[in-house]
This record gives sequence, C-alpha cells and structure tokens, in this order.
Amino acid sequence: MKAILPLTLGLSALLLTACSSSAYFDGKYEARSFKDSHGAYAKVSLVLDKDDIVQVDYVTMMADGKIKDESYGQGLEKEMYEAAQVAVKAMPIYKQTLIETQDIDEVDAISGATTSNKQFKDAVKKALRKAQR
Repeated sequence: MKAILPLTLGLSALLLTACSSSAYFDGKYEARSFKDSHGAYAKVSLVLDKDDIVQVDYVTMMADGKIKDESYGQGLEKEMYEAAQVAVKAMPIYKQTLIETQDIDEVDAISGATTSNKQFKDAVKKALRKAQR
C-alpha cells in the first residue's frame, strides 16, 4: 500500500502538468505599441480564455492623448481626411481578423493603414507576451 501512494501521487502530478499545457494564462492583458513619427500609438486589450483570444479592444491614440476616431483628420483637405479615415476604418477589421484567425501574423495590412497594422501587431504581441505561462 505504501508503494502505491507515491506512484499515485506521481501520476496525479503528471496528469496535472499535462492538463495545464496551455500557452497563456486566462485573463485580460493590455499593451501599447511603439509610437509613430507623429507620436501616435495603439492601445490593445485582449481577453484570453483557454488560449483563445475571445475579445479584442483596440484604439489608436494621437500624441495629445485623443483617440483617433471619425473626427480624426477633420480640418484637413478632403483627400487627407479620407486617407486618415482609412486607418480608423481598418481598426474593427484588424480586431475581427485576429479573433477569427487566432494568429496575429494572419492580420494583413489594409492599403493606407500599414502603420496602424504594424502598431496593432506590436501591441498584440506585447499583450500576449504578458499572458505567456
């Protein structure tokens, strides 16, 4: 009987180790990207559950702390405003693609929103590093 107890404990420990082989801790993880040449950066919040990215919050901040939204680029020439809005319109696409693919490397840049894509990827990778086991 005494010989069976250590064997049972050893097998239990092995099974627990095998069951917790996930790459990430569950929870909410936040990170910021690098700043672009104008001081703007991305802020990302990821919610992870059993190694799945189940929620993504993503905003791009201007250097002055304001969020880039529908008003981003107003007051500029029409073409400049429209170009600025390409990045704003890309944000929900980047978020959705990440949730669907579960792979940041599968989130392709949208023409006109390349810097936003790079910042999104940078922030996501930083958040995932925080969640690693």
